[in-house]
Amino acid sequence: MIAVFTDDTGRVSRLAHEPTDEQESGAALTVQSVPDAPNLLGVESTSLFVVNGALEYHPTGRHEAEQAGDVSALKAWMKGRVDRIFEEKESGPVQVGGVTYPGDLASQSRVAGVIQQAKAVEAQGGTFTFNARDVQGEFHQLGLSNLKALRSAYGEQVQGARRVAKAHKADIDAASTVEALNAIDVTSKW
Repeated sequence: MIAVFTDDTGRVSRLAHEPTDEQESGAALTVQSVPDAPNLLGVESTSLFVVNGALEYHPTGRHEAEQAGDVSALKAWMKGRVDRIFEEKESGPVQVGGVTYPGDLASQSRVAGVIQQAKAVEAQGGTFTFNARDVQGEFHQLGLSNLKALRSAYGEQVQGARRVAKAHKADIDAASTVEALNAIDVTSKW
């Protein structure tokens, strides 16, 4: 048995395992177990709350803004989540020619630099290949045309992420109530 204690927002402030009778009577809720925290896209942390007699995880900051009806705080939280998802999406892996390559910013920059080297070598009549590492750690020899395809995939990924982030932020700015904000799914369309 676990006794659950909360603050005035419903956030779990303390858990007492094997509670005394006195602790159990002062608890907001008693449960057999506490659920594992979810891994939510673009959410840095979650907090455990008692909602309608059950334990629920909510993104830290969001639940408090919703409960207080604070539209500006909820907008700020949601825009921060869009920014975090954008960062994940713009630098995620890309697939070219059936191979998945890392898409982090260092990889994107490296490919752009290697393309310049390849152009210089091929302009002098030489042949250029680059050993690109995929997400599994395997190496693939890429010529200039494959490097350009990889750069293009990176560019499409970044531009797509920017379009979605911009659209989500416009939707957030247009919303004027907590209910309207809660209708926006910032995890969609990426």
